[in-house]
Amino acid sequence: MSERVRFVFDPLCPWCYQTSRWMRRLDELGEVDLSWGVFSLEVVNGDDDAPPPTAARAAAALRTVMVVRDNNGEAAVGRF
Repeated sequence: MSERVRFVFDPLCPWCYQTSRWMRRLDELGEVDLSWGVFSLEVVNGDDDAPPPTAARAAAALRTVMVVRDNNGEAAVGRF
């Protein structure tokens, strides 16, 4: 029985990208049952003077991931 894992990633983070490749491989091997989530390190780690989340550098990438998820399902996020 595979372990349920929710992989939450920042689409601009190269370490998240590398880890997502590893997680996809574990999913293909049946080691984990993978689901996907998205967030922004820039927004989470921003200070009080930071611009609003809609002005973050990752805003376009975050919106794109959400459109992929909404139109094609959560499994499509991993392929994206």
